[in-house]
Amino acid sequence: MESKSIQSLLKPALKVAGLFGTVGGFIGDVLSPLGPVLMYLLYLSIFTLIISLIAMFVTKDKKKELFKSITITSVLFSVMFGVFSQLNEDNENGFLSENVEFISQFQSNLNLIDEKLDKISDQIEVVDEKIDEGFKNLSEEIKNSNPIKNPKTPKDFILNAYLYMDGGDLKKSEESFISFFNLKEKFYIDALYDFVSVMRNNNGFNYVKTYFETNTNEDEVFKLFKLLNSKNSYDLELLEKIKTSNLNQNLIDFAVVLITNDSDFYMRVISADVSQNYSFPINNIESIIRLREKGIKELDNLILSKSKINDLLSSAGNSNMNGGKSLMEFYFSTIDLTINSFLSSDTMRSISEANDRTKMAFIQLVSGSDNRVTIPDDEKVEIGKMMDYFVEVEGEKYYLGSALPSKETLKLYSTWRDAKLRLENL
Repeated sequence: MESKSIQSLLKPALKVAGLFGTVGGFIGDVLSPLGPVLMYLLYLSIFTLIISLIAMFVTKDKKKELFKSITITSVLFSVMFGVFSQLNEDNENGFLSENVEFISQFQSNLNLIDEKLDKISDQIEVVDEKIDEGFKNLSEEIKNSNPIKNPKTPKDFILNAYLYMDGGDLKKSEESFISFFNLKEKFYIDALYDFVSVMRNNNGFNYVKTYFETNTNEDEVFKLFKLLNSKNSYDLELLEKIKTSNLNQNLIDFAVVLITNDSDFYMRVISADVSQNYSFPINNIESIIRLREKGIKELDNLILSKSKINDLLSSAGNSNMNGGKSLMEFYFSTIDLTINSFLSSDTMRSISEANDRTKMAFIQLVSGSDNRVTIPDDEKVEIGKMMDYFVEVEGEKYYLGSALPSKETLKLYSTWRDAKLRLENL
């Protein structure tokens, strides 16, 4: 009977997922030049899967079938979008565009590639206000799109760096960036980020690492990127090294958000320790809050283009997408959504009877399975009264099977509650 039930749920789910998954995957592939659209579809499918699984266990029988269907459909969507994402991994303009001529032409007609390149020009438009008086006409010169043949000033070299970068001549772009930094004797966060990207594309990671190791500079922005490029991939050890460095706090916060905007970083962290799924965004959300409260303003003299910085701080790499929020903000918001699903259900007695239902729901969500209410071996409880058995802690009743609060969990709740209020007031 159970296999028949699953089969009856699977058939309609396959029809829906097959149609919308294929269409969504195709559209996401075509829109690849504008950002990792397929990754967002994949995240949305996984998030829906998690919520539907939770809802399936906490809701009553009447609604279980609905959430079973949603769960199966979400699994299928996740698989399909995951396949499309893997195919697109090494194709900047999308797998289909790289292999099917008419898709490539269609992208060009939609000006998708041009829109991506226009972002570089938009980034330069504000540089003339940042470097010196001789930069007043920089945005006009960008429109002409002609590199200066005999560059002499910092303005000339930064203009050429982005024009060559825009045009695909990354070798000349790299040379122009180096000349710009040498003349200015100062590093800007966004310009150095782009320079490192160009250098990595030209020469590989080891070359970038060697560049920072063999060049000594007391500039704090340079020191930050030296730390960021000390390893080929981001990990918790690198994050801790940056957080405990002597760099300006605003630069540290920027680096924390930049590192955690990498979805692969999150997957590595969570796969190593499942409990970090909740504790990591809560314990690190302070960085993005500080930046948005006043950090970005205080870094103004180290930034050429605020729009570029806003892009780097957003999970999409584009501040016009996903509300400009960082990946850390996204994961932080999922905690609230899951807690609200607990609060809307009346199947968990410890939550429904709690004085502070939100706090109780948080404790049940983030606590592990090693500290839960059990009946002691030396205590006799009638079978019919087992579900009424509870342990009272600070005026709250924790019924059989419920997670008990630890000092770490209560501290985490306090951090989450305070951060949530600050985010709402931004």
